[in-house]
Amino acid sequence: MKKLVVLKLDGQLGEGIRVSLEIGEDGLPPFVELSDNQLRLPPIPTLPEIYQRWCRSYRSLDGHRIKPKKEQISNVRFKSLKDECEQLADTIKQNFLSWLQADSFRLIKEQCFIHLSPDDEVRFIIRTTDNQLRKLPWHLWDLFEHYPYAEIGFSSNTAQRYLRKYRPKVRILVILGNSNGINVAADEKLLKQYCKNAELVVLVEPSPLELNEYLWNEKGWDIIFFSGHSRTEESQGRIFLNRSDSLTMQDLREALKTVVRQGLQLAFFNSCDGLGIANELESLYIPQIIVMREPVPDRVANQFLKYLFQEFTGGKSLYQSVNIARKKLQGFEKDYPCASWLPVIVQNLLETPPTWQSLGAIANCPYRGLAAFQEEDAPYFFGREAVTYQLVNAVKQKPLIAVVGASGSGKSSVVFAGLIPQLKRDRNRDWQIISFRPGNNPFESLAIAFSSILAKFKPSNDLTAEKEVLNLPNSLIEKGDREVGFEYSHQQKLTELELEVDLKASDLALFNTLEKSFKIHPEHI
Repeated sequence: MKKLVVLKLDGQLGEGIRVSLEIGEDGLPPFVELSDNQLRLPPIPTLPEIYQRWCRSYRSLDGHRIKPKKEQISNVRFKSLKDECEQLADTIKQNFLSWLQADSFRLIKEQCFIHLSPDDEVRFIIRTTDNQLRKLPWHLWDLFEHYPYAEIGFSSNTAQRYLRKYRPKVRILVILGNSNGINVAADEKLLKQYCKNAELVVLVEPSPLELNEYLWNEKGWDIIFFSGHSRTEESQGRIFLNRSDSLTMQDLREALKTVVRQGLQLAFFNSCDGLGIANELESLYIPQIIVMREPVPDRVANQFLKYLFQEFTGGKSLYQSVNIARKKLQGFEKDYPCASWLPVIVQNLLETPPTWQSLGAIANCPYRGLAAFQEEDAPYFFGREAVTYQLVNAVKQKPLIAVVGASGSGKSSVVFAGLIPQLKRDRNRDWQIISFRPGNNPFESLAIAFSSILAKFKPSNDLTAEKEVLNLPNSLIEKGDREVGFEYSHQQKLTELELEVDLKASDLALFNTLEKSFKIHPEHI
C-alpha cells in the first residue's frame, strides 16, 4: 500500500515549532488530520550551534564537489578530522532524537503507528521553508526503524501544478560543469549505461549562452541533471559551468520557468551544498528536485547516481529509488562520514512523483487501453498463451483459419501480438505475412496488400508491358538518375492493377497468381 504523510512544521528551532499532521492513501485526500495548538516541538536553541560545529568539521574534509583544495590533507590529520566529525554527528543524533521525544509531539508518532503498516511504501513529506529544519537528519528518527520503505521529502507551503506534457522518449539534459579535481565523466557514463532508451543531450562545460539556448529547446526536457561544482551563498544557489563562468538559479529563472511549463519532472543536482539551489527551484514549482544538503565527496556522488538510476530505471518509484540509494551510501561512511545524510528530495506537494516508465509514457506504457496490441507489443502481451499456441498449430495444419469473436474480445491482439511473432520465429518455414483491411474496395485493397510480395517474385525487368498498360511516354521510363525507383514503382502498380482485374473476374485468381509465383520461387513455399 502506498501512503502519503505530510508533517507541517511552522516555526524555528530557537522558538519552538507548531506541528500538524495528515495521513492518507497516496493520491487521495487524507483520512487523518491533526491540527492542534498543543501539538508542537519545544525550543532547542543549542541544536543549530551543534550542527554548525559538525558542519565546519565535515567541510574540513577533502574531496568534495564544492571547491577542490590545492593542498591535500595528511592521513594523520584526516583521521583526526574524521573522528571529530563522527563524534559531532553522534551528538547531533542524540540531541535530535531527544527533542523528538517531547510529550507535545508524541501523538504524531502514535498516529503513524496506528495508520501505517511496516509494508507500506510511504512518502513522508516535511512541509517547512526553514533551511535549518531541512538540514536536520530526519531519516535518523526512530519512527523510520518501523517503516523501511518510508523516505523523506521536503515541501514548501505553496504549490502550483502545470499540465503534464508527454514525449515519446524520455529527454534528459545532462550538464557537466566545471570538473576541476572531480570526475564528472563517470556520471555521464552511468547515465548512458542506465538510460539507454532515453534521449540524452550532454553539454560539457557549456557557456551561459549555450546552456540558455538548450533550456529553451522547444521539445522540452523530462530531467535536467547537473554534475560539477556548486555551492549555496546565503539562500541562493550557484553552479560553476566552466573555469570562468558560473550562474545562480536567478540567472536561469525565465528559461527554467519555460522548461517547467514544457513538462520538466525532475531536476537533479549531483553537486555540493544544494539546498540553496533547491529553494530557488522550488519557487518555480518544479515537481521533484534532488540535491545534496552538504558538500558531497566525489565518489559518493558517483555511487549515489549509480544506485539511484539502477533502481529507478529498473521499475522502482522515485522515492524508493532514493531510499535504497541513500541507505547504500552507509557502506561508504567508514571513509566518508555521514554520506547517507546527504541526498535530499524537495517535492512539489501537488505533484505525484514519476516512474521511469511514466516519463516515456507514450512509447513505453505496456497498457494499450482500448487499442489493439500490435506486433511490436509482443513483449507485453500476456495471458493469452494457450489460445496463441492453439492458433499457431492450427495455422500450420490448415489452409484457412478464421478468428471470430465479439468486438473488443482481443481478436486483433492475439493475431498481431501472439500469432505473427510466433510465425516469424519459425525456422522451418519462411512465412509471408500480409495484413490489410477490405475498406470500400476489397479487391483493390487485397491487390495492394499482395503486390509488395508478388513484385518480388516477378522475374522480368522488361518495362514494355508496363508502358503499354499505363500508356506512359518513353521519356518517362528512359534511363536516368531515378531509374531503379521509377521502374519498381511502375512494376508494383502494374502488379496491383493486374491482380485487381483478375480478382474481379475469377474466384481462383488469387490462388492461380500465388501458385504461379511459388513455382518460380519454390523456396517460399
